[in-house]
Amino acid sequence: MNGLAGGAAAAVQELGLKNHVINVGMDAELAAVKRLVAGTQDATVYMDLKNMASAAVDQAVCTC
Repeated sequence: MNGLAGGAAAAVQELGLKNHVINVGMDAELAAVKRLVAGTQDATVYMDLKNMASAAVDQAVCTC
């Protein structure tokens, strides 16, 4: 999803928008971190897929 944030950052720059556009992505990829430092992306969300998958399996086999 950070790819979409990268596209949004490029569009804002190409359009020359002067008002701040909040731009947030997810997956905390290196390119996103570089945009954070450059100020063209406001945030990125790191998702620990291993823990998310484990929790999903736990819920799927739960005999609650």
